[in-house]
Amino acid sequence: MAVPARQTSFHYYPESVTFGFHTSDDIKKISVVEVSNPETFNALGYPTTGGLYDVLMGPSSDKSGNCGTCHQDKKFCPGHYGHIVLPLPCFHPMFLRTIVSIMKLSCPVCKLFVIPQKKKLILVAQLELLLYGLITEALDLWQIVNPHDEEMADDDDEAEEEGKKAYLSEEAEEELRIHINEVVEKMKKDAGIAPGARPALTRNVENLRQSFIKNFLDSIAGKGKRQCVRCKGGWQKIILYKSRIVFSLKPGTISAVVGGNMIMRTDIDYQENEEPEDEEDNGEETDGKKKKKAKKSAAMMYITASDAREHLRELWRTEKELFGRLYPVLMSTNITHPTDVFFLEIIPVIPPRYRPVNLIGGQMSENGQTIILRKIVTGTYVLKTALHAHKNDSMDSLPVDSQRLLNSMPGTTLLEKLQSAWQLLQEDINMIVDVGSSKDTQQMTGFRQIMEKKQGLLRMHMMGKRVNYAARSVITPDPNLDVEEVGVPDCFAKKLTYPTPVTSWNVFEMRDAVRNGPNIWPGATAIEDSNGKMILLNPKDASQRAAVAKTLLTPSETMINVSSKSVSRKKGSADVRSLFKPKIVHRHLKTGDIMLLNRQPTLHKPSMMAHRVRVLMGEKTLRLHYANCKAYNADFDGDEMNAHFPQNEVARSEGYNIVAVPHQYLVPKDGTPLSGLIQDHMISGVKLTMRGQFFNRADYQQLVFAGLGGREYHGATKLLPPTILKPVALWSGKQILSTLIVNLTPKGKPLINMNSTAKISVKDWQTVPPRAWKAGGTPLENANSMTESEVVIQHGELLVGVLDKMHYGATSYGLVHAFSELYGGKYSCRLLSCFSRLFTTYLQLKGFTLGVEDILVTPKADKKRKKILKRLKTIGDGVAAKAVGVDPEFIKKHGMQEVYNKMEEIHFSESALKKMALDREYKSETDKINNEVNRTCIPGGLHRLFPDNNLSLMIQSGAKGSSVNAMQISCLLGQIELEGKRPPLMISGRSLPSFVAYDTSPRAGGFIAGRFMTGIRPQEFFFHCMAGREGLIDTAVKTSRSGYLQRCLVKHLEGVSVAYDHTVRDSDGLVLQFLYGEDGLDIGKSQYLNEKGIPFLVANRECVTLADTRMSYESDQVEVDKAKKLVKRWLKKHGSFKKQQRKSGFLKFSSEYQATVPDTEAGQIAPKGPRGRSLVTDEIENAWRALSSEERASYSKKQGPPPDPVNAHFSFAQHIDVFDEQLNSMMLRYMDRPNVTIGRKELTRLVYSKAVAASCEPGEPVGVLAAQSIGEPSTQMTLNTFHFAGRGEMNVTLGIPRLREILIVAAANIQTPSMDIPLLEKGPKALRKAEKIKLKLTRVTLADVLEKVEVTERLSVTGNRTRHYGLTFRFLPHASYKDRFCVKPKQVLHAFETRFVHTVLLPGIKREAAAQSMQSLFVCKTAAASRNTAANNEDEEREKEDKLDGEDTAKVPVPRKGGEDEDEESNDGEDNEDDFNAANQRAKHADEHEYEDEDEDDEKKKPVEDEGFEDDTEETELKKDAEEEEGINEEKPNDKTLNGEQEEAEMAHYEMTPAMELIYETRQNNLLDKDPWIIDYTFDAQNSLYCELTLSVPLMIQKVDLSSSLKKWAESTVVHHVPKIKRAFVVPPKSEDDDVVIKTDGVNIKAMFEFAHILDMNRLYCNDIHEVVKQYGVEAGSRVIVKEVNNVFKVYGITVDPRHLTLVASFMTSGGGYRPFSRHGMSDCTSPFQQMTYETATEFLKNATLQGKTDFLKTPSSRLVMGLPGLEGTGSFGLLQKLF
Repeated sequence: MAVPARQTSFHYYPESVTFGFHTSDDIKKISVVEVSNPETFNALGYPTTGGLYDVLMGPSSDKSGNCGTCHQDKKFCPGHYGHIVLPLPCFHPMFLRTIVSIMKLSCPVCKLFVIPQKKKLILVAQLELLLYGLITEALDLWQIVNPHDEEMADDDDEAEEEGKKAYLSEEAEEELRIHINEVVEKMKKDAGIAPGARPALTRNVENLRQSFIKNFLDSIAGKGKRQCVRCKGGWQKIILYKSRIVFSLKPGTISAVVGGNMIMRTDIDYQENEEPEDEEDNGEETDGKKKKKAKKSAAMMYITASDAREHLRELWRTEKELFGRLYPVLMSTNITHPTDVFFLEIIPVIPPRYRPVNLIGGQMSENGQTIILRKIVTGTYVLKTALHAHKNDSMDSLPVDSQRLLNSMPGTTLLEKLQSAWQLLQEDINMIVDVGSSKDTQQMTGFRQIMEKKQGLLRMHMMGKRVNYAARSVITPDPNLDVEEVGVPDCFAKKLTYPTPVTSWNVFEMRDAVRNGPNIWPGATAIEDSNGKMILLNPKDASQRAAVAKTLLTPSETMINVSSKSVSRKKGSADVRSLFKPKIVHRHLKTGDIMLLNRQPTLHKPSMMAHRVRVLMGEKTLRLHYANCKAYNADFDGDEMNAHFPQNEVARSEGYNIVAVPHQYLVPKDGTPLSGLIQDHMISGVKLTMRGQFFNRADYQQLVFAGLGGREYHGATKLLPPTILKPVALWSGKQILSTLIVNLTPKGKPLINMNSTAKISVKDWQTVPPRAWKAGGTPLENANSMTESEVVIQHGELLVGVLDKMHYGATSYGLVHAFSELYGGKYSCRLLSCFSRLFTTYLQLKGFTLGVEDILVTPKADKKRKKILKRLKTIGDGVAAKAVGVDPEFIKKHGMQEVYNKMEEIHFSESALKKMALDREYKSETDKINNEVNRTCIPGGLHRLFPDNNLSLMIQSGAKGSSVNAMQISCLLGQIELEGKRPPLMISGRSLPSFVAYDTSPRAGGFIAGRFMTGIRPQEFFFHCMAGREGLIDTAVKTSRSGYLQRCLVKHLEGVSVAYDHTVRDSDGLVLQFLYGEDGLDIGKSQYLNEKGIPFLVANRECVTLADTRMSYESDQVEVDKAKKLVKRWLKKHGSFKKQQRKSGFLKFSSEYQATVPDTEAGQIAPKGPRGRSLVTDEIENAWRALSSEERASYSKKQGPPPDPVNAHFSFAQHIDVFDEQLNSMMLRYMDRPNVTIGRKELTRLVYSKAVAASCEPGEPVGVLAAQSIGEPSTQMTLNTFHFAGRGEMNVTLGIPRLREILIVAAANIQTPSMDIPLLEKGPKALRKAEKIKLKLTRVTLADVLEKVEVTERLSVTGNRTRHYGLTFRFLPHASYKDRFCVKPKQVLHAFETRFVHTVLLPGIKREAAAQSMQSLFVCKTAAASRNTAANNEDEEREKEDKLDGEDTAKVPVPRKGGEDEDEESNDGEDNEDDFNAANQRAKHADEHEYEDEDEDDEKKKPVEDEGFEDDTEETELKKDAEEEEGINEEKPNDKTLNGEQEEAEMAHYEMTPAMELIYETRQNNLLDKDPWIIDYTFDAQNSLYCELTLSVPLMIQKVDLSSSLKKWAESTVVHHVPKIKRAFVVPPKSEDDDVVIKTDGVNIKAMFEFAHILDMNRLYCNDIHEVVKQYGVEAGSRVIVKEVNNVFKVYGITVDPRHLTLVASFMTSGGGYRPFSRHGMSDCTSPFQQMTYETATEFLKNATLQGKTDFLKTPSSRLVMGLPGLEGTGSFGLLQKLF
């Protein structure tokens, strides 16, 4: 049958989009005109010929007439391209840096990549293997080709030597190429790759490809100073400088081969974009200096675009294979020289319709893109003129205007003018891509400005679009609507239309609609004819509408003519009517239609749901039921919502069956209900179901009728018999609800059975104390039994209990939730709707109010309250004194002045801990008073008690408010807190101006004793407003941060969905999980598959549809049974899987072999081999390798791993009794309960049926759901970054900052890293060991053990004038810090000598002096004068103090040899400050190494009497502790540590032996010889409690204020530390069975193994994910991600289902590492459109073009951009229609 020839609109469904270049020939082919005229419009406003608005490219306005090419008007002309021809080639602005990178990698002479041929060939082969997805083969290729060779050396000399060796002849290179090709073909054949087959590219393959290329480029770029192996030449330096490629060549390189380069100006610093390369050789010092000077004066040149093009052409000719792999787009570019795409000869000009002229006040304003194009046209003309003059070597032949133009150009010669014109044109062309941010370019628009940011083309116009058939209005509540309905005003209904095809079934309805017209509802606005012609209905012409209505089934004339011809041409064809397209009536929106409602921000799936429409006449707002408020996070204080009307039957079907409110009852975040009744309905429900509520027949039937809304859902309404028959028939309130439940239960389904509890507790109902049974009896096991708190529903009837928020609110496991689980969301929404109407009607009958009587306190309670509050006025002084540590007896004698002074000191100190301690002390006291007042007044002190107290009724039922509100109304407001602290003090020490400075009263600190009932004072009101303002600011700030967090998650996870094989895959097919959430269950459907839900399912098992248990194959069931028995047998033998340690054949062999090896003597370290492991370990490994395969198998058989779970091989969707292990164990626990009423087989089938029904359906977009489930709750978290982990010393990052740290940044250096390690033992002994380990892990700086430093200064005028500094360092005695640190005085002094003096003190003085010398002369003089004055004053005061103390601080200086050289060396030190500072770090490491070496030598040489220099380095101490048998020995009370008096006495009687004097002099000389500034050094050789250092500094060195800098330098000097750990804390156990845990501030897992005999390393936990991945592997890192994100939410009381978290963790670790949700994590995405719609669209587009990527349009972003429906959900499958 022929298709009628009529105009049809085609919609293209592309399968893929490939990115590439348009060549110059392509641009010429699609162009219709060459643009060469810079004038756009003539004087009359018409486009000029050859201008940027030439009519050949399309009309620019309505006045321009028709298009000169297609002759269409502006509405229908698609626009046509033009082009601008450049006289000389220019760089493509988007690929300028790419060109520089390519040239860096190549030799300018040989035109080859500077890398050995072998590595090039292997890289090409690796990239080819990755095209076929062969990841393992690509990684192994290097070792296969070079089994005895290693990677390229990193050292320059080694690399150069290797390059010489790797230079291959042509024959050897060809032989190697053939060998590699054979290996590659064999790998492809072994992998089963068919010829020509190309598997889909996955994220991991793309990641590895980028890694190979990056390593290759780094190996060359990192060695940019290498010489070419062939010609010994190369680039000395090549950078991009202001759109020019600037370079210099290595000495000896032939400059002519690079091209005709012009010398640049020598007065410009060409180091803006890149640092210069270092000199090549490491020769002698004088030669190096000469080379450095020569290098600085080397001439810089720049390469033109034409020369660079020639260079790349030659490079392509010689290195085509590798060049094409690095930039695959070149391989698909079909031109003679593919590298020409990096340069521009022709620039395309986009059509005028995409850069329209703006008319502002009648004046034409050019588009931003047109301005740039006009500048390019002008620059092209100037360049042509300069080029013509340069060729003729004269300007005489040029017109006068052209000569004048050239004379205005910079440059003296014609060549320089040509250079300037060429450069200016390049800068204009660069603006096509990016105009920058300068003021001159504000009116211009580049490609980057069009594409990027939120207002860019992709995000604004492709990812999000403006739509028709939408409405927006304010929302108002309507409790009479159904929950799934939305009330739409009739004015909206008349504007929103739906295209309805006219058929014989609806023709009468459509005719009525057409007759009503557009202004009468329900009507129609237009009719679409069969040929697509629209007929608008005239609202004023009823006859026209009636005439049109009669022709709705009549085919149009054109269709009749076309059809008749078609039928006449082909006899025997089908009936003519089958050819007719029905007419379409655009009817009004009517009641029963479906609409999408959306409230912004759309944070999760329920923020957009489908509602059935109910058109409301005369309204102006959208009306919504109360129960939907939580889903939309909406209230009715002016909120607006959007409504969208779907326009085809597929969309309507999805709305009714998927998106509708009944199907969104449970939130995907954690499976809890969203819809629930609120506020007044709660009150009404509680009062209705309380005992004693009875109704006569009229009221009973009226309330039931009101609740059902007049509907009869399943036939006639069923009524219940009355509770009381005589004297009058009465029905209870519970029976009214029971009647609704019975009538709303689906027909043919059993009624619900349910045992639960109410929200209102038993204690709330007790008004008198409980009494004993009068007639005897046993106490009830459950306190709720036979009370209103126990809810029992049997066969649909409410027998006991009050229904409150627990059952019809948005809470889990309530009545409505149970209804949803048994009968579906449709019936649960119906139940909510009926309850809502019932409660509204009942409340209208009974009424409810809140009066003063509900908040009044009895006189007795109020008197007691006032008595308690009187204590507030007296406790302030005592609390403040206790907090600052002042004795109360001292206050009695001397008053409070000392306390005020201490408080002032704390106020101005930088220590947050002291301020926290003060706040904590106040808070502990005020909390006691607060609690006492609350206990006195609530609930017993209120005038009316629950349930007569309406305020209490509101709070207890969950209607509104909390106990805090009641307390603030009737008791007191309590302590006001800002960011978890008391209100801060001003600089004056006052919290508010009305208080005195450092007022100790709690009221001044923000404690409000007033209440809202009687009012609060102005100061208290101000404090209260401060807390309220904090909440507003916090909400405003966190919105943007949480929004960006959610956007990052959604963009990365948007393509993750469940496949038909139940695996979770990304859009590229990459498997993330083999079962969603590791059990395959949907979150919302599996809420009752737990300990709490199983009893309910058993009680209602007749309602559960049992799955078909027939197997596909009986043999499969046999295999299932066999696998189950294997698991059961293993568990019976070994117990739980979790308790088992890792076992293997090698471990079994090691334990047996270890028993035969003699143990190491106690106190000795096992000898180590060359690889760092013990010799015994190497011996065991060699013995294992020597075993035969049979012997190894025998060991492995004995110690095999546990069997796989049954569901690892069999799907529960096809086999019964295949469960997740947790589900199986849960069933077994239920069967062990007493009084179980179901058999094991029946329970198994029940749970299996429920699990199959709850399985996650294919196509479910679980990635987006996971992103929403993390992003939406993050908006509820406050921005309090830290909280204190148990103690006040250590804080933990929380909230959105921590989520950003884990998810977006994936930071390697987190803010608060920590470890938690439990001890192996328990009890007091374990606590003592933990304290000792704590000391070992605590970092000690010199400032921690330094008591004071005395600084003296004097001038030396003998010889060379110098400034002498005398520094006396006095250290704390060991007794004062032995309980806090593990160091001893000798260690402290040793650290001072080896680390502080040479690596901190002296370099610090030089840095300070250098910094001061950089200041201006005036500032220098002023600062020096003030410092000198201060120093002199300090010296005078110190001298007075010394004289008073009778101490002689003067020390005899030790004369130094070579005094004349001192100044020279000092000058050199000043001149070479940078070199000296750069060597500081190396010197520090060298000193530490020297320190260790000295210790080893001293250990051998020192006499027995010497106890001064024992080996106390960190590593040795850790080893010593690890060797101790019982852990760490406790220190004895009679230790050698001395107090201050004993130390002085010992010093008085101390005498040195000759051996000790020798050591003393050696240490003294070692320090003196290292730096000429040190002229004297003495120290306390016996107790190491002080040392004195004298420095001689030349006067030319700026004077330094040492007193202010020494503290900072001492804090930076580490005496003892475990790397990366600052300190440790001991978390004591809460009970005897709890573990003692050590918590560290910092992470170093390796160091903890030194204490493996004390710490339980198997239970170590670390919050640094990078460290966990590094030490334990990616699976452990994945679990830490889940735990850390869960911990962040747990602090705020937020629950997120672990299935979401495991999916996020699986995605982040799917590549074997730790991938962030940032643009770096997006770099290996296989969809360029997904990358570009995320961030930095221009950069991602550039990379996609260079790589010639193909987007197969699998991701949601790419399909949105191309206008295609997504491939998730209902788009994950296709439908086939059987036609024959």
